[in-house]
Amino acid sequence: MKTSATHPPPFDSLADSFDDELPDSRLLRKRIWHHLPDYLNNCRHLLELGCGTGVDALQFAERGIKVTATDSSPKMLSKLREKAGRHPQGVYITPRLLDMNHLPSARDFIAEIESSPEGSALRYDVVFTNFGAINCVGDLNKLAGFLWDALNENGYFIAVVMNRCCPIEIAYHLLRLQPKKAFRRFTDGRPVSLGNGESVEVWYPTPRAFSRQCTPYFTRVATYGVGVFLPPPYLTGKIEQKERLQSALFRHESRIADLYPATVMSDLYLIVLQKASGKKD
Repeated sequence: MKTSATHPPPFDSLADSFDDELPDSRLLRKRIWHHLPDYLNNCRHLLELGCGTGVDALQFAERGIKVTATDSSPKMLSKLREKAGRHPQGVYITPRLLDMNHLPSARDFIAEIESSPEGSALRYDVVFTNFGAINCVGDLNKLAGFLWDALNENGYFIAVVMNRCCPIEIAYHLLRLQPKKAFRRFTDGRPVSLGNGESVEVWYPTPRAFSRQCTPYFTRVATYGVGVFLPPPYLTGKIEQKERLQSALFRHESRIADLYPATVMSDLYLIVLQKASGKKD
């Protein structure tokens, strides 16, 4: 995904309306944050990839974690700076431009952070990316190598990834006689419209494929399903006023979503990888 001075990054055009859509992801985000505290106990410095306007970065900061919040969109980062400036813990956040498809060396990236007025860590304890930002990455293995260099020993790489098979999405689009949309996730690297005249290439790795592409830099620790019963954000409006239904779906999600095969049949999955020991090949 290339941009130029005359063609801003595709996600820039979504920055102004990005927060308006946050209520649609509330239930899924609640599920995601249910699992995160187990991996944050010893986290002092966190690197977030694809931070958007900083919804998660601010939650990390509220826990006293220093966050380097990165995104490929300057306008998203501008929105984050505005929020951080108004937030009591905003000083814990260091926004930085980073395109996961065009990476610098980890050494150069960290050196830039350390030389900034905000300062940061020599290495990170956790890397986090949410809501499918990583699905726009064409070379996961290259990214994994970058993150291996950026993480402390035994550090965690936690990614929330759009799954390949989402039965709710398939059923919804088939009922609307939209077979191409129903099975769109089974074609990797296809352009996906952002609804603003822009498009990005998207990949949909299964949990096993994601883990394999991060080898030999990381080993898989756990996989959790997100959105087995809970609908994707674009369908949340269908149940917005039905609190009893939301509660029932959330209960079923809590009981089943983390078990196989639910982890490969969910809208998203949260995968936890740990930095492999020894020198990088």
